[in-house]
Amino acid sequence: KEIDEGTDYIIGNIATFNDYFKDLIKLYYDSKSLLFDRIDDIVLIDEFITDNLNPYFENMCPNPEINKITKMDKCEKLKIIQDYYTYMGYDIDLGDLINYVNFNKIELENLEEDPFTLPINILHGDNDDECGYNIIDVNDTGYLLDTVAWIHEFRHFLNYPNHKRNQVSYALTEASSFIEELMFLDYLEKIGYSYDSAYSKYETLNLFYIFTIDSYPINKLLSIYVNKGLVSKENYNDTFDDDMFEGILSEGISMLEDDTSHYIDGIRYAIACLLSLYMYSNYKKDKNYLKTILEFEKHINDNDLDLCLNILGLTGVDNYSLDKIIVAINEFINELNNYRRNHIITMYDINYGKVKKLTI
Repeated sequence: KEIDEGTDYIIGNIATFNDYFKDLIKLYYDSKSLLFDRIDDIVLIDEFITDNLNPYFENMCPNPEINKITKMDKCEKLKIIQDYYTYMGYDIDLGDLINYVNFNKIELENLEEDPFTLPINILHGDNDDECGYNIIDVNDTGYLLDTVAWIHEFRHFLNYPNHKRNQVSYALTEASSFIEELMFLDYLEKIGYSYDSAYSKYETLNLFYIFTIDSYPINKLLSIYVNKGLVSKENYNDTFDDDMFEGILSEGISMLEDDTSHYIDGIRYAIACLLSLYMYSNYKKDKNYLKTILEFEKHINDNDLDLCLNILGLTGVDNYSLDKIIVAINEFINELNNYRRNHIITMYDINYGKVKKLTI
């Protein structure tokens, strides 16, 4: 009886996914055909990120020392952003830009009592690129870390086209915002906020990882549907040599309980992880690389993915490009590890609901 119930559960999930992908393609193909046309590349990206970041993040999460996270009012934070724009040589009128911003004042509660209630978790603004108008929605929690989300959302606003984003722009705008965020975090470190900067960099990498592993199971199943026309165990085993069909199916069903936008964002964040860390690595070595970043930014609305990759010196999802990107990822991880060795940032092992302090 247990075997029959398990079989019925699997069959039901398979049917759910076949129906879901049929509707997904019907709904999104015209506007996001890139997702379906390049699904094999997307799966490779997911595997690449998971394989390279899993050893770093498995069972780990940071616990910030609350007294080291800088409190700051809105005017001071906007002054830092304006100074950053000046430092970078950007011709951006922040006074005009904030006319399009809604600052939502939020009071954080019980931050000291709960070490896993972190400010960064609610510092996500929203740039509404699906509507006919464009307003930036961000939170003001009274912490300096607010500026990281503001900088990120401001960049989305600044590279928004005259009309609705095309699918390449939609795919690459996160990479543009995240490289801006990372350069800004370097600036914060330069002006004396090293703890805030290091902690936020860790959270950025963690965000990439979480979104990727969330969307990975659905992407694997979608690749089967696109290439084979049907999700089935037989087609999965013909495509992937890992004997994980039931596990992937179960994880994918759990993901479907969330909204589709989170899944689509997972794909954009996976692309952003690779491209932004690659750009950041080059920028760290040579500040003149900013010209290349700005050239990339200028062309993300041209609807030409290969052009944008070529501007960065990449050729696609191939060994040549991935070999360059893995160097950048390892450099970023080493930067975080070096900071952690030289400063006290407590890490915790989360295992079966038990918390155990680790020695770093």
